[in-house]
Amino acid sequence: AGVSNGIIRILAHRPDYTEARVKGTGDVWHTVLIENGNPRCTCEWFTKHQAQRGLCKHVLACLLYTSD
Repeated sequence: AGVSNGIIRILAHRPDYTEARVKGTGDVWHTVLIENGNPRCTCEWFTKHQAQRGLCKHVLACLLYTSD
């Protein structure tokens, strides 16, 4: 089972891999994967910009929540 704060649900967290569900607008949940430091998110903003304009708020939230 994962860790949840109501907005972020951590499904897996290891040094080289994090998988989370992050609440978006309304009832939408986005999947965030961070593998070997490379983040991905299913949100429209990340899909459109592919991290060329920085990370989306869902990835940033996940990174902040899982930082030691």
